[in-house]
Amino acid sequence: MYGSLPRVQLLEAGVEHEVKPLNAVTVELVFVEASTEKALFAPVSTTPRTGGLLDSVTAGLSDALAAIRRGNEGIARISNLVASAEYVVQRLADEVQTTLGGVMNSLDMPTAFVSDLKGLLSAFSDRLNFSEVTRLSDWLAVRSQGERLPGFADRRMTANASPNPDGVFASTLNRASIMPPADRELINQTVRLVTIAEWVDVAADIFQAEAATPTLSGSDIERLCEEVRGLIVTAIVTQRTVMDTRQRTAHQARDVIPDARHDSQLIAALQQLAYQLQSQARTLIVRRPPRALRQVTRACNLHLLAFEWYGDATRGRELARLNPTLRNPNALQPGDRLYALAR
Repeated sequence: MYGSLPRVQLLEAGVEHEVKPLNAVTVELVFVEASTEKALFAPVSTTPRTGGLLDSVTAGLSDALAAIRRGNEGIARISNLVASAEYVVQRLADEVQTTLGGVMNSLDMPTAFVSDLKGLLSAFSDRLNFSEVTRLSDWLAVRSQGERLPGFADRRMTANASPNPDGVFASTLNRASIMPPADRELINQTVRLVTIAEWVDVAADIFQAEAATPTLSGSDIERLCEEVRGLIVTAIVTQRTVMDTRQRTAHQARDVIPDARHDSQLIAALQQLAYQLQSQARTLIVRRPPRALRQVTRACNLHLLAFEWYGDATRGRELARLNPTLRNPNALQPGDRLYALAR
């Protein structure tokens, strides 16, 4: 009736004697058909995904603008924040040499600011090769771009004395303006969080490439991971400070305690990214053979030495990478000591 069932397991069997028909028995076999296998402990992906972080950044920025809009000088502060966001995007677009990014308004500013920043940073990263030869130098270029980005906002912001310390003055796009510290930090924190998203994406891609074609040393991988995690730690501390300040201010004013769900989601997303990136880096480092200090026994260059030690002259580049302070790789002498992989 069902044809062949190759993937079954016998559960039970029984034999029943019957009077009629004469000398006959009924044999009953019970089988269960196999289904798709499911692992008892399903593996968890350690590849970071930054979409959740960017969604939390956008939601948090929207909440912050809504709270500012309800204040006494909400219109002027919102105008300043929108102008600052436009300034950062346009300055970054000029540096990346692209036309991405347009005019914002107070309604679409959170989404436009976050998406434009991420798009511009990704456009810069996409122009880099991240090849076996340039992988580390390309990362340094991405890191340098991210470190310069907060300076764009600071060029427009000034903390000059004002007759009214709490005064906020709307301004045109290219003029400096006086903004409260909280508003300046809101722009800087948004820039910091979007930069983290780009750094995590780039670092994850580098680690995936390293899994296929290893080029970096364990210390290079560790340093790259720590640079991203360092920025994440700064963002977490800043976000917790902002959340505590907001709640303390509301308590002192006997106001409604603000909703901190987006802050919690943002901090959780940052912690998850840091953990996943660390796990990815650790997996790569554990796979690497241990590094050993070996002695050169004859005059040669790195390629000849690689052939002597490994039987593969192309690993001369690996020896050069493991010994960055080596002055003359083409004139090695007996007695020189170099770092090399154990196998």
